[in-house]
Amino acid sequence: MPRSNLVRRGSPPSSYAIQSLLEGEEGSVGRVLEATILRTVFILPGLYLVTPYRGRRLLGVAMAASGSITVSLIVYYALRKNGLVEHDER
Repeated sequence: MPRSNLVRRGSPPSSYAIQSLLEGEEGSVGRVLEATILRTVFILPGLYLVTPYRGRRLLGVAMAASGSITVSLIVYYALRKNGLVEHDER
């Protein structure tokens, strides 16, 4: 089955991981989880600076934020794959 072209060249790794997930590729769930955890690491310092959360609570909030981004990307790319959302390539 040919691979769909949901992501543009140079897109973040999470986009490619989600495309792999939607294509049903082996190991794609692990790639999506890895991208989500990596994004959590980048979100943590910002939350540390702007929220009162610390310790486990800070980590939980960062993981929830990253997870919500992952879920929204999965929904968006699934809608694109099924032709329910148009995307203008620029």
